[in-house]
Amino acid sequence: MRHPRPFTPRPDYDRLAHAGSILAEWSQAQPSEPQLVSPAFREAFTTCIAELLDAKDPTDVECEDIYVTLREAAGISVGQAYASGPGRALRAVSAACQQAQAVGVRSATTGKCLLSIAEHPDAPLCLDELTLIADELRTYVGPDWEMIVGHGSRPSLIAGLRVTLLLAPRH
Repeated sequence: MRHPRPFTPRPDYDRLAHAGSILAEWSQAQPSEPQLVSPAFREAFTTCIAELLDAKDPTDVECEDIYVTLREAAGISVGQAYASGPGRALRAVSAACQQAQAVGVRSATTGKCLLSIAEHPDAPLCLDELTLIADELRTYVGPDWEMIVGHGSRPSLIAGLRVTLLLAPRH
C-alpha cells in the first residue's frame, strides 16, 4: 500500500467514499492479484471505517492507523458492535468478533488489529472493561497480533459503548 493521503473530515458521504477508496487501494496492492471483495464485506468495511473517520465524534484512531494496519495485510476482517448495561464490554467485543468472523478473513497466527472503543460521556469505560476487551480479543486473534488501540467519548451514543475492529492477518 502506498503512503496514506491526508484526510480532512467532511460529511458522511465523503467518509464512506474515503473508506471505499481505502479498501480499493488495499485490494489493488495485493501481490498476486486484486482481492475479490463481496458486497456484504464492502458494506461492513466502509461502515466501520467511516465510523472511525467521523470528525464529529473522534476517537484516538487516525487515518494513518488504518493504513498502518492494512499495509502488510493478506486479508481483512471487520466487526462492530454496541452494548450497554452490565457486561457490556464482553457482549460488545464478542459480537464484534463474531461479525468479523462472518464478513472477512482471519486465518493467521500474526497480524495487526485496530481496536476502537467509543463510549458515551455519561457511561465511561472503566479499566476492568478495557482489560476484559483486550483479553477477549487476544483470545480471538491469538497472542502474537500487534494491537493499535483508540478510545474516545461519543455523545451520539446511547449510554453504552461501541467496539470496532479492523483485523489484518499478515502475509
